[in-house]
Amino acid sequence: MKLEITLELEIKITEGPININGLIKAVHLYQNELGRTILRELIEAIDRQACNETIEKFPLRYRNKGYAGRQFKTPMGKVSVSFTKFIDSWDGHSCTPGKKILEVPAYKRWLPWCLTPAAGLLAKVSFAQSSKEAERLQGDSPSKMTIHRGLRDLIGDGDFTPYLRKRQFRYLMVDGTGTRFQDRKEAGEPQFYEGEIRFAFASVGEGRPFELVGMWVNKAWKDCADELYQRMSTDRLEVLICDGGPGIEDAFVVSGMRMQRCQWHGKRDLSFILYQDGVKKAQQQEIMDRYSGIPFVGWNKENLETLRKEDTDALTDLRQKTLHSFCDLYFFLESKGYHNASVYLSNLAKPFVTCIDQLIDTGKIIPATSNIIEGKISLFKNRIKAIGKRWSEAGLLRWLAIAVRKLLPEFNWDSLWDNITGNPLPVEIKLSLVSTKPCCH
Repeated sequence: MKLEITLELEIKITEGPININGLIKAVHLYQNELGRTILRELIEAIDRQACNETIEKFPLRYRNKGYAGRQFKTPMGKVSVSFTKFIDSWDGHSCTPGKKILEVPAYKRWLPWCLTPAAGLLAKVSFAQSSKEAERLQGDSPSKMTIHRGLRDLIGDGDFTPYLRKRQFRYLMVDGTGTRFQDRKEAGEPQFYEGEIRFAFASVGEGRPFELVGMWVNKAWKDCADELYQRMSTDRLEVLICDGGPGIEDAFVVSGMRMQRCQWHGKRDLSFILYQDGVKKAQQQEIMDRYSGIPFVGWNKENLETLRKEDTDALTDLRQKTLHSFCDLYFFLESKGYHNASVYLSNLAKPFVTCIDQLIDTGKIIPATSNIIEGKISLFKNRIKAIGKRWSEAGLLRWLAIAVRKLLPEFNWDSLWDNITGNPLPVEIKLSLVSTKPCCH
C-alpha cells in the first residue's frame, strides 16, 4: 500500500525582528499539529482500504452503518479518527475492519508505545514529575496514574528472565539492597515491612563487562539461584564474587566453583561484628590496625593487575603470608574473648585469597571486591528512595524492569519496544518535494 498525502502550509512571517531561534521554536511548536494530521490521514486511509477489501471478499454480507468515532492520545496530542462501521448481515453484529487490521485495543486512549517517553523518565524522577516533564518536552503526556497502570502493558509483571543457556558465563557476582514495602491487600491501615532487592550480574571472561542476568524482589537466595540456573548454564562458571551474606554460598556455589569474598566488605563487616562482641568503635583501633597489616588486605585493581601467573613462587608466598596473618589475628581475637569476630575471620580467610588461587591455576585476574555490582545497584538504590518512600513488591519489580533497561549500558531503550511497534517498522515516511512560493497580501 502506498499513499501520497498533499499538504498545503501557510506560513506568515511578521515584519518585526526575527532570528534563527524564533524560527526553530515556531516549527517545533507546529510539528505536533502536523504529526496529528498525518496520523489521522494514515489511519483513515488504511481503514478505507480494509473496508474495500472486506466488501470485495464478501460482496453481499456487509452493509455500511456509518462511522465509529475513536480518540487516541499521543505525545503529539489528541487525534480523533472516524472508523467505518459495518453490519454483518449473517449474524447482525457490527464490525470495524480498520480497527481489526490495525489491532486497535478497546477502551484505551493512551496506547502502549505512547507511554514510553514518559516511562523512560521514571528511572530518574517520580511518576508525577515524569508526567509533567514529558508534557513539557513533547506537548502532551499521560497522567501519573495512567503511566502507573500502563506499565503492565509495557513490561508485564516486570519479571527479568532472559534465556541464557547459550551464553558461556565464567564469573558470577550477586548482591542485594534493602528497601521498605507496604502491603495494601488487607483492609484497614497498610502494613509496612522491610525487604530486599537482589541482583545477579555475570561476565563471560576476564576484562569483559558484567551484565544483568537476574533480579528478584523479596526472594530467598536459594529461590533466586534455582530460578537463575534454570535459565543459565553453569558448566563454565568458575567463581562467585560476593560479600559473603548468609545463604549466598550455599545457594549459588555449584560443583567446580570457587567463592571470592569481597575485600572491602571484609573490613567493614569485621568492625560491625566486633561491635556485636561488645567492642566499641574507639576500642577497635588495635584490631583494625592488625587487620590492615595483613599482606593482601587493601589491594586495589592496579595492585592486582601487577600480578603474573609466571610469578608462582611469589604468589604462593603472598597467599601463605596472608593466611598466616589471618590465623594470628584469629588467635588474638580468641584470646580477647571476641568469639563472633574470630569465627567470622576464620570463615573469611580462604575465600579472601581465591583471586590468587585463580591466577595461579588459570592465569586470569578476577575482581577481589564486589564494587562493580555495588556501583550498579547504587544506580537504583538512591532512586528507589527518592522516587517512592514505600513500594508494593509488584510495583517495585515493574519499576525496576523500566529502570534497568534505561540505566544499564547493555540495553538499547529504543529497540526494547520492537515487539509493540514491529521491527522493521511497517511504515516508511519520505518527504519527496518541498517548494516555497510567496503569497499575495
